[in-house]
Amino acid sequence: MMLLLKEQNPESLAKSDRTRTTTEKQKDENELNRIREREVKEKAERLMKYSSRHSRFGGTYVVKGVKGIGDKDVLVHKPITNLEDITFDKDKRPTKTPKNRAPLKDNRLEHRSPLSVRIILRGFCEEFLQAYNNVMRGVRESISRDKAQANDETYYFWAVGFFMAFNRHVGLQIELIR
Repeated sequence: MMLLLKEQNPESLAKSDRTRTTTEKQKDENELNRIREREVKEKAERLMKYSSRHSRFGGTYVVKGVKGIGDKDVLVHKPITNLEDITFDKDKRPTKTPKNRAPLKDNRLEHRSPLSVRIILRGFCEEFLQAYNNVMRGVRESISRDKAQANDETYYFWAVGFFMAFNRHVGLQIELIR
């Protein structure tokens, strides 16, 4: 069940009972146009960055006003337009944080499914809400008796959060979730 619904937004599933209005269509179209323009712009920037003609100049440049080792000016091996572009630690490796102390990554992806798929998933969620109390009670008992598999607690809490949010957006029928 989690694999079926994990990238879905409960609010969008709850609101998928009707056909799309013209404002929703216009909003989606504007969003797609904005994404397309950004991709075209990024592609143009990449083409400008990597021109097909190679500069054969492989010399060095002297940066006036920035002192290097001793009293001499800094030497760089590529053309620099801004002084902020000069970095002396680009080849340094950052210190690694241990995996057990690294911050948790938030991998919440939201997939926008077609309307027909959202309508089917909405029907599934509504049917599941009818049996929600019995199913979740059984899962909770198996977790508390250590009969569950590894990470079942995670799936349990995800399902609680998802179906509570779905029920809230559909119309909040308290008797379905106790």
